[in-house]
Amino acid sequence: FKDALRKNMIPYNPAERVVLPKAEKFESGYYTAEQVHTMFDALAGELLLPLIKITVIYGLRRSEVLGLKWENINCKASTVAIRHTVSKCTSTVAKDKTKNISSRRIYPMLPEIREILHEAKEKDRAKHVLFGEAYDVNDYVFKWEDGHPYSPDFISQKFRRLLEQHGLPHIRFHD
Repeated sequence: FKDALRKNMIPYNPAERVVLPKAEKFESGYYTAEQVHTMFDALAGELLLPLIKITVIYGLRRSEVLGLKWENINCKASTVAIRHTVSKCTSTVAKDKTKNISSRRIYPMLPEIREILHEAKEKDRAKHVLFGEAYDVNDYVFKWEDGHPYSPDFISQKFRRLLEQHGLPHIRFHD
């Protein structure tokens, strides 16, 4: 329209007369510490509980927890580095970078996190043996039984369903 106006093809830009509706301010939800512990207890034995725990403890984004790689786990220094993300636009995309430079960070490996990661590594080894050549070999910590990485949408949808199944208050995975 601006180009047509400059070329005198139209007398005014009709887009400038459009009144846009006011965007509703989004109010995110969150769990109290007590609700988090209730959720952890309710989800005991669930496939995603280790991923959820690391997300909650470190305050990670969905893309960051899905992008967690073994190369960024330093057992000697007892640290967990956030360096990669997995997100989805039209297809799942793995990136060797975070949302922004300040998103690159290193956390101390807490004892509970060490245990979660140890169990994930043992499970990964066992599944690799079980699936053999059909196993999708990659460096991601959290993935399906056959090794292929989780889809970001799966995590959000499964989290919502888990909360519903266990009668827990609804919050988004990001919250």
